[in-house]
Amino acid sequence: DELYDFFDKNQFDEEKRLSLFNELISTINNDDATTDQILDLGRNIEYESPLGRLKTSIYHYGYKTKISDFFDTIDLDDFVIWSASKYLGKKSLICPTSNQKIFLSKLVLKKLEKTTFQDAVRYCENGFSIKQRVLNFLSLIVYLDLPISKNTILQFTELPRELFNKKCNIDKYVYLESKLSASELRNRLIENVETGRVEDMVLKEHIDYFDKIKDDSIAEYALELCKKDDVHIRFSAWQYLFHLFDVEYIESEILPFADGEFLIEIKNHCKNIDKKQMRKFMEEQYKNAPTSQLQAHLITLGSEIAITDYVEYVTTNKKIPEGKGIHTDGVTNAMCSICNPNFLPLLENLLVALFDKDFEDGEWCSLRNSLLCAFVNCSKLQPILTIEIITAHIPNTDDERNFRYCNQIIKDIQSEQNSQQDNPLEIHKVKQILKDLNIS
Repeated sequence: DELYDFFDKNQFDEEKRLSLFNELISTINNDDATTDQILDLGRNIEYESPLGRLKTSIYHYGYKTKISDFFDTIDLDDFVIWSASKYLGKKSLICPTSNQKIFLSKLVLKKLEKTTFQDAVRYCENGFSIKQRVLNFLSLIVYLDLPISKNTILQFTELPRELFNKKCNIDKYVYLESKLSASELRNRLIENVETGRVEDMVLKEHIDYFDKIKDDSIAEYALELCKKDDVHIRFSAWQYLFHLFDVEYIESEILPFADGEFLIEIKNHCKNIDKKQMRKFMEEQYKNAPTSQLQAHLITLGSEIAITDYVEYVTTNKKIPEGKGIHTDGVTNAMCSICNPNFLPLLENLLVALFDKDFEDGEWCSLRNSLLCAFVNCSKLQPILTIEIITAHIPNTDDERNFRYCNQIIKDIQSEQNSQQDNPLEIHKVKQILKDLNIS
């Protein structure tokens, strides 16, 4: 029944540990070697053997000293906790005995008396950092299901969710909800947000949690977070408010201060928002700080300002704004969404520019393609006028490509008209036709 693993061989039996350690020293046979060199020594030691596990554990523990002095210079209890955290877990094949679990539980609880998890996370520009000691305790507390204080459990709310997933193979909030009442957990999360105790991803997950339980307790703080630069937190904040108060809240409370990128984000994820409202605030941003992204979205919203600017650029420069090449998105591609016949004169100007021998179009999502779509869209309300415009600009027959292009537009318009007229018959008329066919 003995487990042939370093964990079982040394953690709770002083005699076994010393015997295994002496065997390692003898195998290495280098009195001056230090722990950071140990991986290059004793290459004949099998990695999965108890000796191999001891060797790699000493190296990864990260305490640099002479190998022979290792256990004389470290805190053995810390090393036991570190090793247990490394080798034990929900997915581990190692199963400690009941006595081993009791021993380890007592050791962890003793060490916890001098340990706090509050402010354990340090946030930096590229993420966060957390001490290995905290991770070790966390994994063993969850694995052994230790009876820790409520204060410690409340401090766990400040730890990133991903630590629970990686170290404990359990969702953070599943664990917290099993240890705290709904009001205790909710109140602590509110306190964390109000006091600024949590930041970055932990703040985001707090918002997501209140979003999930449909609780408006942090709505006021979420609105303020919508004014911050952190895109990920901002997204969670406005989504939370949207799910709570619906689209009218977004239109009245958030659109007035949203910047260009934020407006685009809202437009992309909030499909039932009022288009006129969206266009109004986007146009204000576009006038102050024009970007091609804003222009593209405004074109899809039918903005005369954005469409006029596009036409002016193309007719003046004899090329599309994106230049040559393959463009799967952008202002030119957005032009294919135009469906208001009021823009037919502007589309006509683009058609003239397109037929200029010096015009430079894109290789993909070209103006040629977008114009075809726009003319067909406009023809749904003004078919005769649209066809008249195309016919008036059919170039000379020696320009075969443009000639075919115009004919293709007219053909597509006619097909669209035919499809609109192809309406289903009323059921009584269908029955009569079938009856007549049977008689004949």
